[in-house]
Amino acid sequence: MARAPFKPTSELRAKVRQLAIVGLPQDDIAKLARCSPKTLRKHFRRELDEGGAEANALVAGFLFQAAKAGNVAAQIFWLKTRSRWQPPAETSADTAKADTPESDDKIIENMKARMRLIEKDDDNDPIA
Repeated sequence: MARAPFKPTSELRAKVRQLAIVGLPQDDIAKLARCSPKTLRKHFRRELDEGGAEANALVAGFLFQAAKAGNVAAQIFWLKTRSRWQPPAETSADTAKADTPESDDKIIENMKARMRLIEKDDDNDPIA
């Protein structure tokens, strides 16, 4: 006897979207939806794609807010990943100077100045 065709419900669509938002692997979502991973991707492509994108947007927003609030680790991560920023290459003479607290303070002040410029641009942005 043939199996009945899979029919997604609106409740199952919402559940799949939420599981995709929290980052559950598709194989696990398929188990919870009681279907194969291939069937999951066939019937829930939009929920999977949009759920993952929504999660990334939420986390990026929190990261950006943390960077704007002065979280230096968030600022460095943002600059390295989003701005493709890299610290200048060091020479052997620079290496000795780079370990001093003054050089760290200069880097932090430079980043804070950049963030103030970004905040000023955000304040003048009619879209924000």
